[in-house]
Amino acid sequence: MRLALVCLLPLLLGPPEAVPLLRGDDPSQFELINIGADSIAIADGEIRLIGKPLGYFATKREYEDYVLTFEWKFDRPEGLKSDDEFRGNSGVLLHVARPHKVWPRSVEVQLAQADPGALFTFGDATLRGQVDDAAQKAAIRPVGEWNRAEITCRAGSIVCVLNGVEVARGEKAEPDRGAIAWQSEGKPVRFRDIRIRVLP
Repeated sequence: MRLALVCLLPLLLGPPEAVPLLRGDDPSQFELINIGADSIAIADGEIRLIGKPLGYFATKREYEDYVLTFEWKFDRPEGLKSDDEFRGNSGVLLHVARPHKVWPRSVEVQLAQADPGALFTFGDATLRGQVDDAAQKAAIRPVGEWNRAEITCRAGSIVCVLNGVEVARGEKAEPDRGAIAWQSEGKPVRFRDIRIRVLP
């Protein structure tokens, strides 16, 4: 009877809850790589990067199987006539391996306005991936509006959902665990509501 109760316990408790990765307004809760206090600000639940110098902020903890959600947007430049002209760039780095550097061995989910959700690798990281161009164009919101990403990593697979639309997926990621980081890559960018649900 006791064994049966132990086996049923995860079902009774339900799935694990998503927890926020941003707590308070102190940047030291993250590892800052090649950026300093003059490049990052945290206020009103938002992390704001000025985009220079190139670098990133990263979780101090490593993760393997999880669902990561967050929102991001680029500040819309004054006088921008067409989103096609905008060259805003950033990304979220998954499975970041040490040592930290620009850019570390990792898998990137692209956040550039022109190629959102696409999967890339840095260093000798590997991934078999594909992106749906039509889904990208349908999902991305205009420059200056918030976008929502949901990234699921499990057993070496990565699935990226942008504003409720699956835009890319990859398999056989190597490495398949590590820190998570967000890039400062040339243009002002904001992040908020960063949450993670660790998968059993």
